[in-house]
Amino acid sequence: MIAKVEVRRMLASYENKLREEIKVIRDKLESMENACPTLEMERIWRRSEEYAELYTKLTTLRGVLSDIIDIRCSEIFEEAE
Repeated sequence: MIAKVEVRRMLASYENKLREEIKVIRDKLESMENACPTLEMERIWRRSEEYAELYTKLTTLRGVLSDIIDIRCSEIFEEAE
């Protein structure tokens, strides 16, 4: 029973860290897009290596966050049975 509580705490901690990291990346992407006054500059930004890295990291973190949420939800349903 104690192990389940620790696992839940660990998952919640990971979830919070992921949410924070996702917010930081989203804010950076948004600020860069807002800094591009023309469509051409925005296109250049979206084709850049930095954008690709940030977007890939954002997509990956969202997937991991989704997996953690799924694990936590399945844990809740298992207890209800």
